[in-house]
Amino acid sequence: LLYRAETRTTTKREESKIQALEIKFLRRILEKTKWGKIKDTEIREELNIDEIKRDIEKIRLQWYEHA
Repeated sequence: LLYRAETRTTTKREESKIQALEIKFLRRILEKTKWGKIKDTEIREELNIDEIKRDIEKIRLQWYEHA
């Protein structure tokens, strides 16, 4: 999901799809279904993981500082 994130432009729709895929993976790790009424923030807190959107922003900032 983070491959070439520093140079790739993303639209709101793509960001939404990336976040949905991320949550799908995290739910699978915890063996929770989306029908369990568990919020995305609770899943991230349980695994102690930030949103992937923040990771992408960090990578882009590092790349811009390097260039």
